[in-house]
Amino acid sequence: MTFLQTFGNNSGLIHPPGFYVVGFKIPYANFYIIFLAFVYVVTVIFNVLVIYVISVNQVLHTPQFMAVCNLAVIDLILNTSIIPGVLKASFLNDNFVPFGLCLVQMFFYYAFLPLESYALAVLAYDRLIAICFPLHQHMLNNLPIISVLVGLTWSYCITISAFSTSIMTRLSFCNSVKVFSYFCDYAPVFRLACNDYSLHWSLSSTFSLVNLLCPITIIIISYSSIIVAIAKMKTAKSQWKALTTCFEHFILVAMFYIPIIVIFMIGLYVRAIDHDQRVLSLSLASCMPPCLNPIIYSLKTQAIKKRCLALLKKVKKFASINIYFIFLSFVYIISVLFNVLLIYVIASSHSLHSAKYVAICNLAVIDVVLNSCTIPGMIKSFLVKDNFVAFDLCLVQMFTYYAFLSLESFALAILAYDRLIAICFPLRQHSINTLRSMSCVVAVTWSYSIGMTLFATLIMSRLSFCNSVQVFSYFCDYAPVFRLACNDNTLHWSLASILSMTIIIGPFVFIMLSYSSILVTVFRMKSVGSRVKALTTCVEHLILVVVFYVPVLTIFMIGFYLGLIDPDQRVLCLSLSSCIPPCLNPIIYSFKTKEIKLRALALFRHVTVTPAGPTAKQ
Repeated sequence: MTFLQTFGNNSGLIHPPGFYVVGFKIPYANFYIIFLAFVYVVTVIFNVLVIYVISVNQVLHTPQFMAVCNLAVIDLILNTSIIPGVLKASFLNDNFVPFGLCLVQMFFYYAFLPLESYALAVLAYDRLIAICFPLHQHMLNNLPIISVLVGLTWSYCITISAFSTSIMTRLSFCNSVKVFSYFCDYAPVFRLACNDYSLHWSLSSTFSLVNLLCPITIIIISYSSIIVAIAKMKTAKSQWKALTTCFEHFILVAMFYIPIIVIFMIGLYVRAIDHDQRVLSLSLASCMPPCLNPIIYSLKTQAIKKRCLALLKKVKKFASINIYFIFLSFVYIISVLFNVLLIYVIASSHSLHSAKYVAICNLAVIDVVLNSCTIPGMIKSFLVKDNFVAFDLCLVQMFTYYAFLSLESFALAILAYDRLIAICFPLRQHSINTLRSMSCVVAVTWSYSIGMTLFATLIMSRLSFCNSVQVFSYFCDYAPVFRLACNDNTLHWSLASILSMTIIIGPFVFIMLSYSSILVTVFRMKSVGSRVKALTTCVEHLILVVVFYVPVLTIFMIGFYLGLIDPDQRVLCLSLSSCIPPCLNPIIYSFKTKEIKLRALALFRHVTVTPAGPTAKQ
């Protein structure tokens, strides 16, 4: 059978819905996974810092630092292609990977793993030219040449990885669907094929050898030439100075290639290495270099270190603001983590698929979006010192913020409605407050809020702004932007005011009426125990209503219409009223609900008790 016939025949191919990734079958696997989570966080923070420092400083726009920046970008993508999946499989106990997603993960990993080695080869070339050809350095190693080298390595690795991954689609998988690795690893998946894959395996092996041996050959030749050049230097000081510029790079090369060559090559071709040892070594070889690269290499480079220190000194000048932004960052992380956990617990537990928990899940989704539309932009403007927002993006942010701010108030009103039905009409609760009726109420509030906010935002696009372009707020706030208009905006202002009254005051009035009815019903109850039991189910919701509405009603409404509040006070109060409730909602309300707390604790116990990571299912 010819090559084209082998790859052109589509008949008889069997592709499963997906694979079950076995994961780590080592002692104390959960502790190792927590370690990988820490490694991933460090990788993201330090590599993003390196990319930012190099990008914003013109003096670092040189061939060497372009190569360093290239390595940092590759490190980010390489770790992101595997570690989040490992964490998801472990903490959510879901190790099933759909077939298409498996191929995508395989493509990214095997595109950026060789790119990591080629990036180290490019850095070796940089050292070779700097030490062996110092007088011709700017001619042989300039920005266009490095750009071409980086572009070629990316094009080559992505093309080869795409071709290798496409080979996988020409195989049939009719036996086991257990992948003995921590992700959709090429060799373990390949061995699950039940048809003849000799030609496919030979091609893949050839690509692997080329991608692995070609960069290391370049590195070895470069360092051989560097050693010869250093040996010819006359003074020991010159020799030492030249060697010190190579230490960091040499450490990274050893750290990357030793486990790859020993484990990957022997395990892939000889198959003599235990699966657990291969998985552990490959995970360390894939995850540790991206974490240590910016620390060992980039941040030890004098020019980058100076720029980082200058950035820190610049930040220290705004210490109090810095603390507040750190606080908001912490609030944002807590908000996202707890609300996402809450959404997952409700979505994955069929016993929680009731009207009440649809309302709670609705609130959690709104909280995540509300915080995400303002805090990341605020932190970005502070860290990058770039507070310019394009007009269209300003309108998008304005729309998202006021749509989900109003949705937050409607979500609290829906939860008040849930308490009203449960306490005032307990016998008819399951007929009035059904899953279908709650879904309809949620859908109506979303449609109304989005429709009204869209109309209010469109009003803004009908105004002219010919004076100042300074918005005295922490985001594209409606009222401060409105006041910058230089044409007659009386009609627009009246319409916007009516809409604001409807979406803020309307839900608040409904909540007050609901609690008035609840209080009347509670005081009609005969026993004190029944009264206390009924009221305790409302305490968490009342706390959230107070936290949300007190600053909104006092600052937002007065500041919006009368303009009597100091801009700084308005910004501070609005930021707190917008950011704190989404953080507190899952803690104060949802996780104090007995059913959700039990489910969350059961999930936590399952994660901590399982000794060997995610279990594979047949």
